Amino acid sequence: MDQDAASSSRTAMFQCGLCQNHYRRLDHLSRHVRSHTQSKPYQCHICAKSFGRTDLLKRHLAAHGVESRPNTERPLRVLRGAPDRVTHACRACATNHLRCTEKKPCRRCVERNIDCVWKAPSTHPTHETPSDSNPSADRIRASDAARAVAQDVSQDAMARQVHSATLVAETLTEQDFVSQQTGQLNDNFFSGPVDLSFVPGQWSSLTAPELDFASALALNDVDLQFLNEYNVNVPFEWESCFQDTSDLAQYSEPLAAPGPEAAGRRASLCTEAFSQAYWKFCPGVGDHGGAEEHHLSLPSDGGQSNASLRSGVGAERRATAARLSPTSRDKIVAMVVKGCRQDNLSRAVESFPSVHLLDTLIQHYLTSPVAQARSFLHAPTFDPNTKRPELLAAMAAAGAILTADPTLTKLGLAIQECVRIALPIMWEQDNRFIRDLELSQAFLLTLEIGLWSAHGRKVEIAETLVHCLTTMLRRGGRLRHTGYPDIDLVSGGAGELDRAWSTWVEGESFKRLVFRLLCHDTNTSMALLINPLISYAELSLPLPDSSDLWAASTAEDWSVRYSSRSNYQRVTVADYIDDPEEFLSHSQTVDVRVARSAFLSAAWSLCWEYVQLGSLQRSSPRRWNALLSASRLEELLRLLNHFRICMEPHLSSADVATRLEHTLLHLHTPFESVHVFAGMEGPEQARTIHPLVSEWATTEAARKAVWHGAQIVRAAKSTARGTLQGASVVMLYQAGLTLWAYGILTGDLVPSERWDNTGGSQQDQGVWLEDQEGVLLQRFIQLGAGSPFIRGIATSQAGLAETHLSEPDKIMEAVINILRHNHEGLPKPLLVDRLIQLMAAVQRSSRAEG
Repeated sequence: MDQDAASSSRTAMFQCGLCQNHYRRLDHLSRHVRSHTQSKPYQCHICAKSFGRTDLLKRHLAAHGVESRPNTERPLRVLRGAPDRVTHACRACATNHLRCTEKKPCRRCVERNIDCVWKAPSTHPTHETPSDSNPSADRIRASDAARAVAQDVSQDAMARQVHSATLVAETLTEQDFVSQQTGQLNDNFFSGPVDLSFVPGQWSSLTAPELDFASALALNDVDLQFLNEYNVNVPFEWESCFQDTSDLAQYSEPLAAPGPEAAGRRASLCTEAFSQAYWKFCPGVGDHGGAEEHHLSLPSDGGQSNASLRSGVGAERRATAARLSPTSRDKIVAMVVKGCRQDNLSRAVESFPSVHLLDTLIQHYLTSPVAQARSFLHAPTFDPNTKRPELLAAMAAAGAILTADPTLTKLGLAIQECVRIALPIMWEQDNRFIRDLELSQAFLLTLEIGLWSAHGRKVEIAETLVHCLTTMLRRGGRLRHTGYPDIDLVSGGAGELDRAWSTWVEGESFKRLVFRLLCHDTNTSMALLINPLISYAELSLPLPDSSDLWAASTAEDWSVRYSSRSNYQRVTVADYIDDPEEFLSHSQTVDVRVARSAFLSAAWSLCWEYVQLGSLQRSSPRRWNALLSASRLEELLRLLNHFRICMEPHLSSADVATRLEHTLLHLHTPFESVHVFAGMEGPEQARTIHPLVSEWATTEAARKAVWHGAQIVRAAKSTARGTLQGASVVMLYQAGLTLWAYGILTGDLVPSERWDNTGGSQQDQGVWLEDQEGVLLQRFIQLGAGSPFIRGIATSQAGLAETHLSEPDKIMEAVINILRHNHEGLPKPLLVDRLIQLMAAVQRSSRAEG
């Protein structure tokens, strides 16, 4: 039998590189290869349907009543760079339309402790080689399960050339596959595996969800609606979005010696992860304004106890005494209905959230320490029944997203989309509304939700529309001091005092709205690495009055506090930039929290200008005088250090410390180049940028950058549980990526080049980068002496984790653990989940190198 197999193999000279099948003719092998790749190069000239074989095309043309012509067999254009698909899927993965792995048993079946059934009879006549007869090497050939998986993905065009000279087909390279579906539901709103225990109307607890398909669940009508949606848009698992290096290792060649080529190989492992980043958006057919309207239809609580709602949104804490009325809810529904499509209208009206749920979400937003809503919304005069429905809906949407409950998050994102669409319609119908305070507040809320939604479409829209709000406030005179006249307290009755208080509250609300927009503009610039829109030079409006005055609960209380101010003087952001010691002089008359935020926003704008100048200097060294850049850097460092000294008592605030260190980090880091080096723009660009970032890694600026990055890590570890969200998460990610890049690049250097030889055993002394001062720390920064470490999260089993910067994978793991620890026992926001997955891919790329 062995002789017959060997003889047959010699006769069938053309071999498949995947399943080792042999064929006597080259065209038979080509047709067989298409069964693996699902390539369909033959297209009907009538209906554009494609086929993998010419005989199938001829049969199809016969149904049209025409004869096949040579020019109808037009090969489709090959899509270069498309990801490979798994050769054969197991039965469980194929049935559930989930991504299988090449290695059997697959990862999903192993994790869920189920049988991985994958062996099936071949559908093609073959002559087996001796290796084929071995049961351990036997594999499915063109199985139905693999084709079932292929039905839900975009068509692969990965046909490989066959080497006729060697009479052996070129081996098809196996890569992990990432679904590029353009569905409305699964791509945008699921931060992880779909948990069917999240039943709408019976809100989930705050513990981390566990996915168990084997558990018995009672499904209601809304659950069935979601399941019907899954039939069209297959839910994906997060772990399948990124390549598994355990499978990759058996197909990839070992990485070359450190250098540009190794940088390109490392970046290739991260490119797919960066394509899924929150700032990336590739428009699809399902992306439009009404794509989320079906999430508006949620059942009422149906008599459920309020305990579950309280645990989810903190209903026991109220910022205002007034409760939302049914009339106000009806106004919100009417606003939503105006922008709803006809097919979603009836269900949205019938199952829109109840009065109690909307009121609870509004209160949750007002009391959340993450949102800091009461810094620009005046809680003492806030009555939901006198406010515009657009503002109430935006606040309810923000409160729903802050819960991080999957169902409530989808509801919040859907309401945010309705408000975003409704506001421009109102402004077009009556242009006077562009000066309305409450509509401007609602618009800013939609921008904040969009920026931190981790939804590429919403992020791009938020980046675009921030221009509109900035222009409206600028043209309305709200950025200048002339838009805020002084309030004179005249003797009169209670009515005069109430009017004076209302006038002051409106003007103060506009000031706080402007500075909230300034902070949002800075966050947008920092998160997306783009230029800020608002210049610190045009902000001549006075800083908001003190928080005590803002918190006055009655007109009489406000009048007493307002009159008791002594030596009051209007202060602007420019005054603080000129002399940060003004913080000490006016701490009783201005809102220090808003003033600090405004100063740091102005400092970021100044530093970003320097960063852009440095980018031009690197591309053309003769374009600018190097002394000019050095002088500018010295001035900025002096300004920020002066601010640090004046704000020393307030630097215990994690937010202030993080923003200050983040600004200093970017002053010393070409972060856009670091992003490219990590793989954001592909392996070729990573190879190109490698010499530049390698040179940076040997400088004192790089060592200062990693010190500031370690300070951000230290501040993140002290952040209150569950509050590491939004801008602070992005700043931690950028700090972690800087530390990772430094570890990679200094590891590429030979030992004699890594540290300056300044003497003896000091070279090996440990340096804790999270320390704020010390001789060893200064020796490392200035001379490069010592071994830098950071401290991770302390655990009861291992104690305090210590990680050396020469271990980049462990550095990234430490940053990921900080995020997980901060949200331990709580549902993670979508942005946190996305960044954890991105950093995990970067971590795996450095492990693959080793």
